[in-house]
Amino acid sequence: MPRITHHYDLVVVGRSLAGLAAAALVARRGKRVLVLPGGPAEGCVPVGPMEVPLDVAPAVWIDSPPVRTVLRELGLMPQIGRSVRRTRGVFQWVDGTARTTWTDDAPPPFGPAAPQAADDPATPAPWDALAEAAAAERTDPFAGRRAAERLARLARSQTATGDEATDSYVAAAAPFVTDVAPDHLPPAVRSGVAAGLLPAPLDLDGRLARLRRDLLKMLDLHGGEVRPDLRVEAFSLRRGRIDGVALSGRADRLGTEHLAVADEDLAREGIAELPIVAGDRVLPWARRFTLRIDVAPTGVGPGPGDFLVLRAPLFGAPGRTGGAIVRIERPAGAPVRVEVGVLVAPGTPRGTLREAILDWLDAEAVLPFVHDHVVACASAHDGRPPTGGDGRPLDDLAAATLGRPAPMDPVLEPAAALAGGVALVPTRTAIRNLHLCCALSYPALGLAGAFATALRVAGTIAPPARSPLARRPLLRRP
Repeated sequence: MPRITHHYDLVVVGRSLAGLAAAALVARRGKRVLVLPGGPAEGCVPVGPMEVPLDVAPAVWIDSPPVRTVLRELGLMPQIGRSVRRTRGVFQWVDGTARTTWTDDAPPPFGPAAPQAADDPATPAPWDALAEAAAAERTDPFAGRRAAERLARLARSQTATGDEATDSYVAAAAPFVTDVAPDHLPPAVRSGVAAGLLPAPLDLDGRLARLRRDLLKMLDLHGGEVRPDLRVEAFSLRRGRIDGVALSGRADRLGTEHLAVADEDLAREGIAELPIVAGDRVLPWARRFTLRIDVAPTGVGPGPGDFLVLRAPLFGAPGRTGGAIVRIERPAGAPVRVEVGVLVAPGTPRGTLREAILDWLDAEAVLPFVHDHVVACASAHDGRPPTGGDGRPLDDLAAATLGRPAPMDPVLEPAAALAGGVALVPTRTAIRNLHLCCALSYPALGLAGAFATALRVAGTIAPPARSPLARRPLLRRP
């Protein structure tokens, strides 16, 4: 048997935000932590000279209670809190041939005003109460029937988001800010998505890439390690516990007290002969594909806004409908930067997705005749170098060094109803020291669910230190 050369309190396998947050919390609490993301852990990936984002969605859950709790413990709340604001600019909702435009200082012209928090500041909005309950031990939906029913009541506590146009807008954008197909979202979550997007998206300066970067900094500050160059080959089991992690191309193995799986595909597929989650319990409904397009200023007219939500096809699945988000930045004296996020059917070949997206943007008149004005376009998901509008590699970048393609994050399709309206799989597994720390636990809550999951996993491994100022019980055991 290969010998153990290093021993950790926690090894995180995967790159999910839940995994990074849990790793940072456990390291902050004095434990030795290693993260094996299996690729880039940051939110932007270099493709040749271009920095391509892995996520174009706004961080609409950034101000939710679980996120605030984690950031407060890590000491990130002051600087991140100052960077949370409503996006400014021109916004559009494109539904076929109908295009609706509004600005940040005026509500959208369709439907009633987006639902807002309660008038009493001490009373949280229904979606905030739902996110807070998801992280609380007494409302763990897998702890018992009463807890699940309590959470389900919160999930149903909000009325519909508005008229048909509002509901369509939310359905098109929801797969980018949650991790489950929109048909599975309860009313409170739909209302939370609407409140986060309308009249202008709530976002963080630097978006989710900034949040990832800050979590990695905190992990490093507290002695944690991140090794994107290492690949997990197998786990070793002993007496019902994982006691080692075998790495590809290495004769030794890593010892660990706890292992957290922070990758949805790994949790479903398992490693070697170790299944983690039954594959038929949840299937990917779609995957998120991100494309960056640099366009000559003459190729983008005044028509497109700065932030667009579109009803779009589910690429690779003719006849099925998905959604898309488009961000447009117009820096002075530089090409216009267009970032596009679309939904792709599972198993769709990635090799021609760039051309398909450009054709669709042209056909929808979002970027008419865009092929003739493309300076460069690139994606972190397809393994291709930067290309022009005709799909051919650019002459000066054809030999650019490329890393492994980044995986596309899944949007999940549960086989049964979500527990408590928001939860799918518990963080604890049949193996005592193996934890799930990914979107499989609270897929309906997006970023809030990721941080609620991180709090649960970190609390199991290294409970937070009790404050010396906390009230102590009068009766204690000697």
